[in-house]
Amino acid sequence: MSVAPPNMRVQRTRSSPSALREPLTRHALGGGSRLVGIGAVLSIGLLRATVLSETAAGRDQQVYLSVCRAFVSDPEAAPSGTYFVVQNRSVGTCKDEDGANCVPVRDISAIQQVGKLHASQALIRALSDRNRTPGTIEVPKDPAVLLVPSAEVSKIFANGGWWPDFYQKYPDSRGFAEFSLPAYSADGDEALVYVGLHADGKWGSGRVVRLKLVDGNWKVTEVQYLWLS
Repeated sequence: MSVAPPNMRVQRTRSSPSALREPLTRHALGGGSRLVGIGAVLSIGLLRATVLSETAAGRDQQVYLSVCRAFVSDPEAAPSGTYFVVQNRSVGTCKDEDGANCVPVRDISAIQQVGKLHASQALIRALSDRNRTPGTIEVPKDPAVLLVPSAEVSKIFANGGWWPDFYQKYPDSRGFAEFSLPAYSADGDEALVYVGLHADGKWGSGRVVRLKLVDGNWKVTEVQYLWLS
């Protein structure tokens, strides 16, 4: 802990002759110490907020990476390949009538009713709430992941493009993945995230993945499908 040095200025009036011809004599007054102390507290607070923000972003990245690694090694997760192309914009939640490129709130709310995913209602609700607005996806560099702009993937399929064009641009990929933002339990040891996987025009799935924090690493523990094609 750093201790602010005392302010050694002497208080003098304008009428004091010494104020014009002598250097300041330093005596501890204490007022400056309070200012320095307040500045130190504010600096520590800003630093702490920055660290917490970076920690939260890092936690999201590790969840995405854990899911990609788990599914890349799963022969049933998608057609063969060595990595997933991951879009850098998240999938948001929407009302059922809002259309494609979102996860209907109804489907998320029904997760616990199906009974295959052992997640609390609070955590399921947190997943829906956090994804009301799409956000940015970041994933650490890893052989299982290639992070690309979402617009880059969309452009491939515009104007008649199809999966051969996709695989020409991303050879040996298992298709592309789109994630929601993760939600976390109050104790931070459990996470839920939606992931949609798409490949070769004949295969696709949307699923909610439950993860547990084990010895500092996120592990996929349960998966529940929301849709299959």
